[in-house]
Amino acid sequence: MTEQERQKVSLDTEEVYPLVALKNMVVFPRTRMTLAIAREKSVRAVEEAMMRPDRALITAPQRDPDIDDPQPKDIYDTGALVEITTMHRQQDGSLQVLLSGLHRVKIEEFFDLEPFMRVTIDIPQEPQARGAQADALVRHATNLFEHYAQLNRRFSVEDINSIVAIKTAARLSDMLAAHLVTDTQQQQDLLDTFDPLERLEKICVIMGNEIEILELESTIRSRVRSQVDRTQKEYYLREQLRAIQEELGMETTSEVEELRARVNEKHLPAEAMAKIRK
Repeated sequence: MTEQERQKVSLDTEEVYPLVALKNMVVFPRTRMTLAIAREKSVRAVEEAMMRPDRALITAPQRDPDIDDPQPKDIYDTGALVEITTMHRQQDGSLQVLLSGLHRVKIEEFFDLEPFMRVTIDIPQEPQARGAQADALVRHATNLFEHYAQLNRRFSVEDINSIVAIKTAARLSDMLAAHLVTDTQQQQDLLDTFDPLERLEKICVIMGNEIEILELESTIRSRVRSQVDRTQKEYYLREQLRAIQEELGMETTSEVEELRARVNEKHLPAEAMAKIRK
């Protein structure tokens, strides 16, 4: 779909769009996501969208992912207008689809519930995020993400470079929300936040908290590793001492006896020491 066609989709708010309710996931504008579609209603909705010239579809998360047949009250009223980029039908009848997020939307009305959901939408105007404050926040978010990526190590170099290259608050906030935030409630809150600067500020707080946790975990791992290394070294020394004692014939020199006493007094309980001295 060309940019002009995407803009046309954004103007057709009086149209009725097929809807897919999502479990434990959120699709953000300006991002791509691959989904496995298995529920019959969702499969029918995707098939309907594929027959549209714009391949447009609405996605919206469920409030409770355990509900298999969600009703309007079970679906968040903020979702995303997406374009189906590719669709592949699997042998079991399910679909594998690649979605490109276009806009945040508010679901206005559920037009149909059977054989799949169809809705009308509103596309609120997103505030402009420009100027020194926006630039400063983008830079701060980028620095936080680079620090987070160093600690987390689950991002490829290509992913890091592509995110760091983003210079607009709107796109950067949605990209970070899609790739960094894993909690569904937090994701939905970010989808509900239409102001790009407010959205990016929330993500900076999330990243700051995650960085603090990751740094604490790293400190704990280093401390445990140090203790393990020291214990292993002491065990190795005790084994060496035991080998020396066996070679020399137990208590054959005062130096060996003194070394054994030092090691045992430091690491063995009193009862064990008493047995050794006997």
